[in-house]
Order: sequence, then structure tokens, then C-alpha cells
Amino acid sequence: MRKYIYSLFFAIVSFVFLGFYSSSVERPNDSFWRNKGRLITHQFVDKNDSISGQEIFELLDSKGLTIWFCRDIHKQVCMNGLCKMIHLWLFWDGEGKYLGIRLPENEVLTKLGHNNFEPTDYQTLDCILKDTSSLLKELKLEILTDESATKNKHEVDVYTGATKPTLSQVVVNGAVYTCYALWHTVYGQSQKTIMDILNKRINQSYLALLFKSENPFHVSLAISSVEKHPEFHTYFYPQIISVIKSTDPSLSKLALDYFEPAKLKDVVIQKKLVMLNVSPQKKYDIIWKFTKVEETSNFVLAKMLVLYKNHKLIDGSLNLILSLIKSDNLLNRRIVKLLNRIEASENTYNQNLIRIVLNNCKKI
Repeated sequence: MRKYIYSLFFAIVSFVFLGFYSSSVERPNDSFWRNKGRLITHQFVDKNDSISGQEIFELLDSKGLTIWFCRDIHKQVCMNGLCKMIHLWLFWDGEGKYLGIRLPENEVLTKLGHNNFEPTDYQTLDCILKDTSSLLKELKLEILTDESATKNKHEVDVYTGATKPTLSQVVVNGAVYTCYALWHTVYGQSQKTIMDILNKRINQSYLALLFKSENPFHVSLAISSVEKHPEFHTYFYPQIISVIKSTDPSLSKLALDYFEPAKLKDVVIQKKLVMLNVSPQKKYDIIWKFTKVEETSNFVLAKMLVLYKNHKLIDGSLNLILSLIKSDNLLNRRIVKLLNRIEASENTYNQNLIRIVLNNCKKI
């Protein structure tokens, strides 16, 4: 009974403390916090970073989709504890990717000699934290500073440390430890926890919501989630094909890249791709995807030839189309008829290309 009372007392105290901490944290009134939505809190334990808030905040839109995640970060950025502790808010987007940092009012980041960060230093830091393949990923902490340039080999970064010349292109000069500590915070336990939160939500209904969203982050998350969970491919590949038409180049490319050779064996997918209403350049990109496929359907080849004949493709497309044609395809009368028509209207170079294909296929 006594053990039960102690456990209950501890639970109540913990709840009150965590509730107070969540509500008392100073939140800057900037672009991230101004987003409207429903704020929820995810408690977790970060054994490698017990000073920072042991919670991740998530802002949801009216449909229940993530706008951003964030965590209240407190960090020692030198090894002797004499330098100023940094305090900032760290944000991730709806995919769990680094979004940005925000400092509470009157807080600044400092570097060697206790000098404040310049505006350009913050820009450099932002670029560093966006780089998922930064050199900071593999480097060990003990080699980050040049000991020959420090007064005390145990003091680094904002206290007396000096940046190694070889790292000058991937860190803020005089703040190497700050860059190192924040980069590993961005891609450490916090991000893993965020990805766990997102992955646990993946089901058909949630993916449908993501695809309907006008936020590129949500659509990108939907595509990558279907790729990780092939059981949803049949339900959502038509939506992914539609995303290829997106005016967002990165999103369009992500959608097209989803259709690797194994998926392009499906004739239905081949047909849907070749019939997409996209720019000539994007049509060329689609045709290029077919060069990795062992067999292209007669319908698709004929459609490609019609597009070329009607001047809907860019220069160089004919070479790609011809490379797809095999002897079996020439048993199709429509394909042969289209080739003959194109040959009659083309320049000498293209005429020769078509004749070579026709002759080679006949010999096989």
C-alpha cells in the first residue's frame, strides 16, 4: 500500500512539473509559432541530452496533418562549462526534416571570444543544418579543434577553441562545436522520435489525407511512405502519377523517381505515364525511364511515336524511342506505319536512324 501511495505521489508530481515546464517555456512570436493549428505534446526520454526539454511539440492543421515539430534545446557548447549555454527552439517539418531554428527574445549565439553571431553566421549555420550528409556526421568531437591553436586543449569552440582549417567550409568560423552539437541534435534522438511518430500513423486513410493536402511536405511524405510500405502501392500509384504534373520540380521528380524499373513492368502504369499531360521536357524524362525496362508495350511505343510525329516531344526523343523498339514490336502494323510516316518527313539523319532500326530488327 505504501509503495502504491509513493508511486501515485511521484506520478502526480511528475505530471505537475511537466505541465508547468510545457506552459512556462518562452516561445518566440515568429513565423513558425504564428502558424494556426492544434498544438500537442509528445513526451520522450533523450538519455544523451537530458538538459533540453524532454518533449516534442507538434502543430497540426485542421485536418490533423503535421505543420511542424519542435523541441526546446539547451546545450553546453564547450567542454569545461565556462562558455555560455545556448538556448533555442529547433524545428522539423511535416516529413521530419530540419526546418529551422528560432531564438527566444534577447538570446544570441556566440563564437570564439564570446563574440555574437553575425547575420551571415546564422545563414551559414542554417545551411549546415540542412546538409544531411555533412562532414560533421562522421567526424569525432576530439578532432574538431586544432589543439596547437588553443590555450587549453580541453577548451573548445566559443571559449578559446579555434576552427580546424579543413573544416572552415562546413562550419561557422569560431563556432565549430556549436555547429557540431546542433547538427547532431537535429539528426539525433529527436528526429528518430519524430519519424517513429509519423510511421505509426501510416495507414490508408492517413495516406489519402496526405495526398489531398496542398502542402508539398505532406505529399512528399505520402510518396516516401508508400515507397516504404509497398502494400499501399496499388491504392496510391495513380495519385503518385498525378503528382508528376506538379509545378514543384522537386515534388515532380520525387514522384517520377518512385517508378523504378520493377514497377514499370506493369503495362497499365506504362500507359498512364505515357498519356500524362505534361511538358515536352517532362515527357522526355518519362521516355527515358522506359530505357531501363526490358519490354515496352506496343500501345506505349505507338503513343510515343504519335507524340513525336505531332511535334509534342523535344529533340533527341526519337533516338530514345527507337532504342526501345525490338523485333517483336515490328509485328505491330501501327508501329511500322508510324515509323514509315515519320521517316518520310524527317531529315536524312533521322531517316537513317529509322532504317537502321527496321533493318536490324528484321535480321533478328
